[in-house]
Amino acid sequence: MEFQLTSKRIQDILKRSFIVKHKTSFQDNMKKEKKRENQLGTKTDMQKQNVSQKLSTSSIYIPQEKDVFFWIFYVLEYDVLQYDCLQQRYKRQQEMKNAYISEIQGDDTLKTRWKPYKLKKTDILSSIGNDTTLSLDCFIALCIMKNKNVRILKNNMYMEIFENSESNEVHHIICKDDHIELDTISHSKDEKNDTLKLNTYIKVHSFSKPLKSISSYKIAQLKEWCQRIGIIVEKKKKADLYSELQAKLN
Repeated sequence: MEFQLTSKRIQDILKRSFIVKHKTSFQDNMKKEKKRENQLGTKTDMQKQNVSQKLSTSSIYIPQEKDVFFWIFYVLEYDVLQYDCLQQRYKRQQEMKNAYISEIQGDDTLKTRWKPYKLKKTDILSSIGNDTTLSLDCFIALCIMKNKNVRILKNNMYMEIFENSESNEVHHIICKDDHIELDTISHSKDEKNDTLKLNTYIKVHSFSKPLKSISSYKIAQLKEWCQRIGIIVEKKKKADLYSELQAKLN
């Protein structure tokens, strides 16, 4: 009678069967979960590695110092590696500023070269010697003095300073709301070949006064500029287009 299938024995058999069945299932699930975690971990590691590689190969340089334009110009003059290895940066900065002042004072051609950009020698000397940070005007003045090719992009506008006629390469300085950055990979002077799609910007000769008087433009030119930066042109008069451009660019 020991093996008689009583109600209790049937319950015990079912109970053991349930435990074994679900234990096996649980172990299988654990193995699958562990394998999935390992795969995810590997994938995550690869993603981190890819991000790290992208960061390490990024062409964008964003100065951490307060005097942003000075250090961007330093990288243009030398390179990022020399900047990274530079010791006693404040001392080096003062030495370079003093050298710039001496060079400006001794170069009689700069007054003529700076005139198209409405830059005055006295203002540049005063700013370099007295201000804690270089202004955009000072940066432009130094680029002209040192024969740099740069394209400065700010809001919906860009300026070009092309002083090195022997080179077709130009560097981009992008002025954003919260920071200024330098693209250390050179671009082309030819706007059509440029990767930043300059057809969404308006070329100006001055950021402080980007537009001439309204009489200097035909309505077709104003319409083209408005379309570039997303201003609706339909059923608008010349004065309206000019006014909206002014508001957008200032």
